[in-house]
Amino acid sequence: MMKKQSTFVFQRTSHPWSKNRILIWMLCFIRQFKGSLAKSDYMALRLGFISNHKLPLSYDFHKYMVRSMEDEFHGSVGISWPLWVYGILCIFVNIHGINIYFWLSFVPAILVMLVGTKLQHVVVQLALEVVEATGPFVGTQLKPRDDLFWFGKPELLLWLIQFISFQNAFEMAAFIWSLMGSKFKKSLIAESVRESLHSWCRRVKKKSKREPVLSLLGTATSTCSLESTMDETDDTITVGSGIFSRSSSEVSLEALNTIMMDEQEA
Repeated sequence: MMKKQSTFVFQRTSHPWSKNRILIWMLCFIRQFKGSLAKSDYMALRLGFISNHKLPLSYDFHKYMVRSMEDEFHGSVGISWPLWVYGILCIFVNIHGINIYFWLSFVPAILVMLVGTKLQHVVVQLALEVVEATGPFVGTQLKPRDDLFWFGKPELLLWLIQFISFQNAFEMAAFIWSLMGSKFKKSLIAESVRESLHSWCRRVKKKSKREPVLSLLGTATSTCSLESTMDETDDTITVGSGIFSRSSSEVSLEALNTIMMDEQEA
């Protein structure tokens, strides 16, 4: 056991950066990409837990970890009311042009690296405490405790992990909705409305060939189809994000409105 702890302390404190308060964070950031904890790390942490709680050396630490993970599973994957409020706010704040979902997609990646760096820092701190107290090969045990975490609350990391899971699911749902949410069955629209839209499209097409004002709108704004594809032979209708693009000038829009009013009067 003591040999495993000595190996753990040596591996975690041998790097020169581990003695610097600032560079140690850079070292922990890099180490999180190298893989999971080594066997010596696990054995040293197990010995520290058993010693602090005054348990027998035969204590099954692995089963304890599994039970703890099962107890925390509901809290980690569940959705609390703050997350519901956050999701609703994201929906209402998603104004055209802000691209809030694009910027929020970076949040989980940043938080994952932040949590991984902090966990590595906790492990290094445990090893440094042994070195600074009595030297790397003396029988001082590790002392895992809540004070090593931010604000002395390890549950804060659990909440961050829960938020990361929720944000990933939220972004995936938004992405899928952007691909499937723009289509719906043609039967959802009344037959009279569909006939009116098709008739209006045909009239606009004829007008656009004769009127130079309408030609300014071009195919980019899809005036005849309201940025939508409505095929009488299709079973689905694909609807775009709006009627006209923002690049359309006010003169062109006013001209189009005038023509539409003339058509209604006729």
